[in-house]
Amino acid sequence: QIEPWGCGLDDVLQPVRLWHHRADREVPFAAAQRTASSLPRAEVVEQVDEPEHGPSLTTVDAAFAWLADRSVR
Repeated sequence: QIEPWGCGLDDVLQPVRLWHHRADREVPFAAAQRTASSLPRAEVVEQVDEPEHGPSLTTVDAAFAWLADRSVR
């Protein structure tokens, strides 16, 4: 996270969806929103179940469905 990535967030041209819970104690929801605002094609989806740092099974299912959706490209 602290090393140079070799590119800027504005160089990421693929659609990005970030699932995040407002009660995440490790990464504030506002940080996910700021990250998304730096990516040209990103959105934050609020994870509404299981306020953990990691994804819930519902979120994992939603992420795979989104990745499989050809219209996202």
